[in-house]
Amino acid sequence: MLKDSTININISYRNKTHYLKLGYKPIIGENLTIKTIDLPSSSHVVIIAICEICQSENKIKYDKYINNRERHNFYSCKKCSRHKAALSSIQKYGVDNYSKTDEYKKRVEKKNMLKYGYKTNLIAPEYQKDIKMKLKKEYGTENWYEIRNGNGSRKNNFTLDENIFNIMCEISFSEDRYNESLVVDDHP
Repeated sequence: MLKDSTININISYRNKTHYLKLGYKPIIGENLTIKTIDLPSSSHVVIIAICEICQSENKIKYDKYINNRERHNFYSCKKCSRHKAALSSIQKYGVDNYSKTDEYKKRVEKKNMLKYGYKTNLIAPEYQKDIKMKLKKEYGTENWYEIRNGNGSRKNNFTLDENIFNIMCEISFSEDRYNESLVVDDHP
C-alpha cells in the first residue's frame, strides 16, 4: 500500500504526454502534484510503500512496487518476502517449499546416487574423509567433539569413552532407584 496519495514530480518532455492524457496540465520544467497511482508503471520515482504484513515503511522505486504488487495483489517488504514465496510455492507445488515435494526428494536422491553412490553425501566415505581432513586442518583434530570453543575450553568436556562411562553410571543409578512396588500391572 502507498503511504502518500499524491506526489510532486518534475515535468520533462519524456513524461509530459503521459500526464496530458490523464487530464493534468503539465508544464515542462515545473513540478506537478499528481495522484501517486497515476505514475507510469515504469516510473523510477521513489515512493514510500507500506508492507501489508508488518506495516513497515520502505522507500522503493514505483516500478519495483508495481512488480511486487503484481505477485498476489499485495506489497510486502524484503523481510516479509518469504510469505509471498510460500504462497507462490503453494500455488505451483501444493507445499510451502519445493524441497518438501517428492519430486525434489527423488531428484536429489538420484543426483547423489550418480555423484556419490549413496542416497546422501553424508555417508560417502570420501565425504567423511574430506570432513576429517578439514577438521584436522582447521581445528587440529579429526573428532568434532574435541573442537574447542573460542574461550579455549573444549566444546564438550568429555571424550567418547567418558561419555559411555557416564551413560553406564546413569543406567546403574537409575536401576538402584527403581521401585517395583510402584509398577501397576495392567495385564491380567
